[in-house]
Amino acid sequence: GIDDNEETKYTVTYTDGVDGKEIFADQVYGNLLPGVDTPAFKGTPTREGYVFKGWNPEVAATVTGNATYIATWGEDKNNNGIADDEETKYTVRYTDGVDGKEVFADQVYGNLLSGVATPAFEGTPTREGYVFKGWNPAVAATVTGNVTYVATWGEDKNNNGIDDNEETKYTVTYKDGVDGEEVFADQVYGNLLSGVATPAFEGTPTRTGYVFKGWNPEVAATVTGNATYVARWAEDKNNNGIADDEETKYTVRYTDGVDEEVIFADQVYRNLLSGVDTPAFKGTPKREGYVFKGWNPAVAEKVTGDATYAATWGEDKNNNGIDDNEETKYTVTYTDGVDGEVFADQVYGNLLSGVATPAFEGTPTREGYVFKGWEPSVAEKVTGDATYAATWGEDKNNNGIDDNEETKYTVTYTDGVDGEVFADQVYGNLLSGVATPAFEGTPTREGYVFKGWEPSVAEKVTGDATYVAVWEKAKDNNGDTKPGDMKPGNTKPGNTKPGNTKPNTTTNSSTKAGTSARSPKTSDTANLALWMALLVVSGGSMVINKKKKYNR
Repeated sequence: GIDDNEETKYTVTYTDGVDGKEIFADQVYGNLLPGVDTPAFKGTPTREGYVFKGWNPEVAATVTGNATYIATWGEDKNNNGIADDEETKYTVRYTDGVDGKEVFADQVYGNLLSGVATPAFEGTPTREGYVFKGWNPAVAATVTGNVTYVATWGEDKNNNGIDDNEETKYTVTYKDGVDGEEVFADQVYGNLLSGVATPAFEGTPTRTGYVFKGWNPEVAATVTGNATYVARWAEDKNNNGIADDEETKYTVRYTDGVDEEVIFADQVYRNLLSGVDTPAFKGTPKREGYVFKGWNPAVAEKVTGDATYAATWGEDKNNNGIDDNEETKYTVTYTDGVDGEVFADQVYGNLLSGVATPAFEGTPTREGYVFKGWEPSVAEKVTGDATYAATWGEDKNNNGIDDNEETKYTVTYTDGVDGEVFADQVYGNLLSGVATPAFEGTPTREGYVFKGWEPSVAEKVTGDATYVAVWEKAKDNNGDTKPGDMKPGNTKPGNTKPGNTKPNTTTNSSTKAGTSARSPKTSDTANLALWMALLVVSGGSMVINKKKKYNR
């Protein structure tokens, strides 16, 4: 609201703030109205070995009056763009690296900035009997952090100023000289300088069954090159500290002890020292049909002189690995099962377990019977005392087959008449080939003559059979018979065939079969009426017993 020409004007100045040296020319901004934005410094203030830290005072946002802004600086010796007073400082240390002894005092350099040159160790590290080999780790060109540099040394036993590791080294080895076993671990001395004393073997070489005889080659007094010394041994099986080749030797022999045949070849052990263990027989003595029982004489634990050991044997017929004389014996008996009626007992004694059971001699036979085997069944091998009893099956028809294993048949005699002339005679459980049982008694029928059986009775049983009585009507006063009266049973047509009978359900193998009631047929009506009348008259004391006939 005021004319700019009528207002006071101000000046803003930027200066480097360094006395005696111009870092940059002052930048001056004049004729500035109050309230306008403070003009910024053009460019970026820079100064060798320093970093720009800002303006003093801090630049105002707007002009309020005359103002001078002075640059402030932070030292930056390592030129990393960070003021040194804002950086971490580090320490560099040099140490001798020797425990328990100070070769030189530590040299320590502190308050070091990252990136400055690493300060060097002052002087040259020295140590008696060693040469200085450098620092570990290697000294870095510039500081990057705290670090300790440890002196490293190379041994210089011969004090020639050369690290022993840079000289030719030699090795001395002591070996047991034994293949296939380790008597002692190799003793190896390496890194040996020429001219030093040859290191000695630690301890005394020992080996079971041997005496130590020295080294091959002999151990040199000083090291002149690589060397291997091999132990020499002399066998000492009896451990008396004397080489066996200087002692008397003996022979031990194992033989089969059998004349006239060779069971096994002799095993012979020679050059045996007194006091050593008697060598054992290799393998197990074997002989067909025998078990090995030991040696005669008993094998001595130690060798005391020449010795021959003969195998002894026990018979083993059943090949079970036990001397037969040491086993239980058993008896097998065969008996006829009928108290000696058929054959005498066959007895086999003194039998070994596991042998084949002796067989019965011959074939068991018995009149009217077939041999069915042994009870119990004969075992293949003997396992103990055993009695085998013959078992029999009845064979009435002598056909060599157990009757219980054959089909049975029935023979029936029937009167063939609707009214009962005689009860059926039934013979059951009959074997094929036996004589056909005869009809008991004589068939009779009032007014008729018995003419025989239809079909004719077979001599032998060959299957189920029904024999029907055949009747002939007795002649009248004129001597005539009616046609058809010769038919079996004189029954209705179609009922005369023998095959039309049904077997009685109750049978007996040796007696007449019982009868069964049958229902009256139409043709019996008159007779039934008569019977009923009689039954009424008798007050029910009579029982009608009509046999049911087979339809013929």
